[in-house]
Amino acid sequence: GIKTDLSIAEARLEDSGLYTCKATNRAGTDLTEAVQVTVREKKYEPCDSTPKTKLVPLSDACDQKSVDIGECANNRSPCLEKSQFLDVFKEQCADQSSSFCCGPLETKSIVVKCRTPGNVSNEYKIPLTKTISCGCVRC
Repeated sequence: GIKTDLSIAEARLEDSGLYTCKATNRAGTDLTEAVQVTVREKKYEPCDSTPKTKLVPLSDACDQKSVDIGECANNRSPCLEKSQFLDVFKEQCADQSSSFCCGPLETKSIVVKCRTPGNVSNEYKIPLTKTISCGCVRC
């Protein structure tokens, strides 16, 4: 097929909006459907790095009544990983589909101690994974 590119040199935030392309030659004129173009700052982070609260309720037999294991905002929503921004900075308009989405960047294992009801000397542990930080990760 025919390859076409649209470049916006030195794009600014105010260049965001709906764009159409109009082609005219001796055979006539054609107009594309409008596409939404969003210009973001270079320091733009599509995923919030701080996990939001996600409480897991625990039994009364446990040391804690609940534990915050954290959860990423926009979890599983598509994002561009930093290496993919290079194509945008080179003024290339045709982005490939991203295989990245917002999710946990760093996690840690935690253990909650609980006791068997009726037998306080019999202890069991519940392993959990706590989200420490979030970012754009491979889906």
